[in-house]
Amino acid sequence: MILSIINHKGGVGKTMTTHNLGAALAQMKKRVLMVDFDPQCNLTQHCGVDSTAPMTTISDYLNDDDMEYLPIEVNKYLHLIPSADGLDADSMNMAAMDDPVEAATLLRTILGRVGEQYDYILVDGAPGSGMLMLNALYAADEIIIPMSDKDSMLGVAKIGKLIQANHLHPRAHYLITRHDTRLTLCNELRDHLVAECPELTYHTIIRNTEALRQAACNGQDVFTYAPKSNGAADYKSLAKEVAGKRSGKLS
Repeated sequence: MILSIINHKGGVGKTMTTHNLGAALAQMKKRVLMVDFDPQCNLTQHCGVDSTAPMTTISDYLNDDDMEYLPIEVNKYLHLIPSADGLDADSMNMAAMDDPVEAATLLRTILGRVGEQYDYILVDGAPGSGMLMLNALYAADEIIIPMSDKDSMLGVAKIGKLIQANHLHPRAHYLITRHDTRLTLCNELRDHLVAECPELTYHTIIRNTEALRQAACNGQDVFTYAPKSNGAADYKSLAKEVAGKRSGKLS
């Protein structure tokens, strides 16, 4: 299953979710591949990888059909395809291709070659609505849209228009992230999603915790950095929910 974690708006916890959901699923002994599809390379850095070091990146796979598959092994069950600064140029090259469908399905083609090796592939999508976002949408069986406050809904509307314009049909779920019950905008988002689209919203709410921020700064997932923290508990809960939805068990 390919899950693209996306939002048109930045700063909502896409990378945090990709990294820690991947780690949580790996703890459940699921074979997981994380793909850093953002030229900012944040996921690569959160995994403790030096994004300037020589390595095979997603940009290499986009530009060479015969590139040997060499993911970074984060641990036995968790692999990473890192990003690179060159992904910005790749996006512009995609936009200039004669065949728009081929341009939008490059990522799907790459992941199709290795998909049988994994139970889950998690794509950390770039913000915006360009070719990188479009590739993440075309590749996805399901999209997870992290939202941290009611302003995040603006990004959701733009994703919806992009999906409709390209006649795509991925399953979609909303994930409340960086939640702080003291903040009005956070509570407004929670109340809106629970009232308007409960069947599309994960029951798990990711609380705003220092452990999640510090884990990322230290190049670790939250289970390694602070296994007893609220952040670890929340992403463990999310992983069980994601796996349950796939198996048909919603509890």
